[in-house]
Amino acid sequence: MAPNVMTKILLDSLSSLGHKTGSGRKKLFPYPGRCGEVFSRQDFQDPATGCQYAAPTYRSKPDLCIFFISLGMGSFLVDAILLAILRLLRVRYLLYAHGVGIQKLYDRSGPLFRPIVRKTCVGAVGALVLGETLKSDLADFMAAERMYVLPNALPDDPGPLSLTKSEMSPIRILFLSNLKRDKGPLEFLKMASQIHVRSQSVRFVLAGPEAG
Repeated sequence: MAPNVMTKILLDSLSSLGHKTGSGRKKLFPYPGRCGEVFSRQDFQDPATGCQYAAPTYRSKPDLCIFFISLGMGSFLVDAILLAILRLLRVRYLLYAHGVGIQKLYDRSGPLFRPIVRKTCVGAVGALVLGETLKSDLADFMAAERMYVLPNALPDDPGPLSLTKSEMSPIRILFLSNLKRDKGPLEFLKMASQIHVRSQSVRFVLAGPEAG
């Protein structure tokens, strides 16, 4: 498996602190030796996967699962099933949210699905978010002190930009992501258009694979 950059940085950081780590996908779970005391979840597509990972997870007895939570209703339901298994196995988990949408998902859910969303979030020992402003998405489900910021870009308030004269011409701004609507490529293009009207010394690059 080739983990994404943020997953690798996170697991490397945990390793540097002395934790035994590993990352898991459904294809890896039949091999319990690949599961460590701390592991991350990525890309489970089938609820039946729970049967494949319950046994090795139980045997490896991880101290913590860092779980990349999905925001779509269907994929969130799969996540909820997998996290329910972790709770049954008494494995603590930390939600890793790469965007906002939990509160919206809860608000537009019916009376049957809302308790699932709440239990999934409340059952976590905490959450990792990408910025301070994103904590509000989980504010109804856990206390602020249980949420931790792990940025993967500039901070919310990077302060004044200080560049030398040679760095000023041109400034290059890169948008590198999966080109899905919810990633914001259209907003990036709108921003680029507005800035380009004011300054010709800024160059914008939009790059990434097409959404599948």
